[in-house]
Amino acid sequence: MTFSWKRMIILGVIIFLGGLICIQKGNTPITNTIDEFTQLVLNNQEYDLTQEELLQFKVDIQSLEFDKSSTDILQSQYFFLGYIENLLGNLEESKSYLKVAGQLGENSDPIIQVLMLTSQIKSYLQVGEKERAQEVFEEAIEVARKLNNDMVAKVYQAYARNRVIYNNEMDAAIQLMQEAFKIDCSADTTAYNHLYLSLIYLVTNDYASAIQESIMALNICEKNELELLKGASVKSLGDIYYVERKYNQAISIYEELLKGNYEVSLLNELTYLSYLADCYAMINQFDLAQEMIDKFIGLTSRLNEREAQKELNWIYLLRAKINILQSDIESAKQALGVARRYYNLHPDEMYANVDLWEQQLVLDLKLFENEGDRLILEAYIDVLEKIKARGVRDDLYYTIRDRIIYVGDLLGKSELTTLYRKEKIDELEKNEALNYGTELGAIIKKLHNEKSLKIILSWKALVCIVGSIALVILVNTIHIHLADRKIKKLNDILYQQSITDYLTKTYNKKYLYEYVKNYHEQALICMLIDIDYFKLYNDTYGHVAGDKILEKVAQVLKEIFIEDAVFRYGGEEFCIISAAPIHEFEQNIKILYEKLAQLRIEHKSSKIARYLTVSAGVYYEELYKVDAIETILKQADEKLYQAKSLGRNQFVI
Repeated sequence: MTFSWKRMIILGVIIFLGGLICIQKGNTPITNTIDEFTQLVLNNQEYDLTQEELLQFKVDIQSLEFDKSSTDILQSQYFFLGYIENLLGNLEESKSYLKVAGQLGENSDPIIQVLMLTSQIKSYLQVGEKERAQEVFEEAIEVARKLNNDMVAKVYQAYARNRVIYNNEMDAAIQLMQEAFKIDCSADTTAYNHLYLSLIYLVTNDYASAIQESIMALNICEKNELELLKGASVKSLGDIYYVERKYNQAISIYEELLKGNYEVSLLNELTYLSYLADCYAMINQFDLAQEMIDKFIGLTSRLNEREAQKELNWIYLLRAKINILQSDIESAKQALGVARRYYNLHPDEMYANVDLWEQQLVLDLKLFENEGDRLILEAYIDVLEKIKARGVRDDLYYTIRDRIIYVGDLLGKSELTTLYRKEKIDELEKNEALNYGTELGAIIKKLHNEKSLKIILSWKALVCIVGSIALVILVNTIHIHLADRKIKKLNDILYQQSITDYLTKTYNKKYLYEYVKNYHEQALICMLIDIDYFKLYNDTYGHVAGDKILEKVAQVLKEIFIEDAVFRYGGEEFCIISAAPIHEFEQNIKILYEKLAQLRIEHKSSKIARYLTVSAGVYYEELYKVDAIETILKQADEKLYQAKSLGRNQFVI
C-alpha cells in the first residue's frame, strides 16, 4: 500500500490521539444531549460515530427548544450543529451554523471556548492565514489555563496536528509538542502526546526518535494500566515495521490487535485490515490479502457516506495494486475505474496523495504492457517531481524511484539510474544501522506475555502458602527476572540509538534538552562550535568529503572534551555542555584549536586560512536552573556570532 504520511497522521490522530480528550465538564446548566456530544468531542470519539448516529444527534439537538434567553446554550447548540454537519460532509450548512455561533460572542464555559477557538485555528490554517491562527492559538492557551494543565497540553497538540495537516510544517509541530512536554500533565495526556510525536517522527523517516517516543508511551501505559493507549502504543510499533517493509513482523502485530485483546474502533479496524492486505500481498499471500479487502469493504457500510467514499477510494487503489502484482491486468483496470469514480465525487476530501498513487498505478499498467517505453520513464520522473514538491517521502516515493531505476536500466540510462541507485543504497545502509527488528520483537513479546506473567506471579503467593512446590516459584522468579533484564537491555540499546546522531556518533540535538535536566542550581558551560565556511567546503570537495569532515571534527571534540557531553546541534554546528570549572574548560578549547592546526585539513575555499578552522561561542552560567536551556543556547549563539564577526577561527567567552 502506498504509505501516505498524511493518511497516517490523520488516522493516527483521529483514532488514537486527537487534540482534546476527556475532561470533566463544567457546571454550565446544559442539556443532556449537548452534554453527551460535548464529551464525545472532548474524547475525540465523534469520528467513531456512524452516519445514523450523527444524524440522530443532529435531530436531537435540532428538536431542543432554542433558549434565546441563554446565549451560552444557544451558542453551544449552533456550534455543535455546525460541527455535526461538517462531519457529515455538509460544508455549506456547517459554515452557516458556525457563523451564527460565532456571532453570539464569547461563551462563558471555558471548555466550549477552547473547542470554538481550536475550530477557528483549523479554519485559518485551511485558508493560509498563519498569523491569525497563531493569535487564536495564544488566546486558546490563555483560556485553557483557566481549566487545567491537561487542556493546555491538548491545545498545543491540536495546533501541532493542524500545522501538519494543512501546512506540512513538521518542524513546527515537533517544537509545539516539545513545549507540551514541559507541562505537568496526567499520564494519559502525556502518553497521547508521545504517540503523536512518534507519528511525526515516523513520517519524517526519523525512525530512532519514533521508536523512542513509542517506547516511552508504552512504558507510561504499562505503569498506569492505560489499556486503550497500550493498544495505540503497540500499533505505533507495528507502523514502524510496516514503514521499514518488515511485513511478517507487521502482520503479527496487526493480527494481534484484531484478536480482541485491545479496544478497537471502526477506523482502527479498517486501518489494520488495509495494512494487513498490503503486507500479505507483499509476501505473495494473495488469498489472505483479498480476504482482508473483502472484510474492509463490508465494514465501510457502517461509516457515513462521505467517509465510506474516502475509504473505498483507498481500498480499490490497493486492490488494483495487488491485481497488478498478480498480473491480473483486467481486474486492476476495473479496480482503478471504481477508485476513480469515488475520487471524482469529492476530490478535496480524499486522502492526501491518492491522485499521485493512481497515476503511479496507471503507469505500472502501461509498463506491464510495454516495458522500456521512454515516455513511461519520463512520466514516472514527472510523478516523482510532484511528490518531491509536496514534501512526501514515503512508500510512494520509494516505489516510483524503483520504477525509474528499472525502466532506466532497460533504456540504458546509466547516469540517471546510478543517481537514484546511490540514493537508495545510502538509505538502505542507514536503515541497516538503525535495525530495530529484534528489539521491537522482544518488546512486543513482553507485552503479549504480560497477562501470563501476572498470572504466574499471582500463583507464586499461593504456592508460598501451600509450601509444596517452592522450586516452581524459584524457577518462575528467575525466568521473569532474566526476561526483565533482557527487555531492559534491549530498551537501553534502542534508547542509545535514539539519542545518537547517526553520522557523527555524538549525541543528537533532541537529547540535549533531556540531558540538561540533570543540572539544577549549579555551574554550567554551553559552547556552540561552527565549522568555518563549511558550505564552501561542500561545494569544493563534495558532500561525501563534507560528511567525513563532520565525523573527524566530532571525533576530535569527543577526544578533547572527554568528560563533557558533545552534541551535533545541526548541520556543521556542534554543542558541548560541561560542568567543569571555566578555566579548565578554556584550556581544553585552546587544545582544540592547537589540534586542528596540527591536523591542517585542507580547505582551499576558506576565506581565512588554507586549512579547516572553527569558530566558537562560550557561555558560562554560574547558577543554571532547570528549563533555562534556551537562554544559555541563545547566549552562546551570541558569543559565536561575535567570534565570526571578529574574523572567525577563534572563540569568545
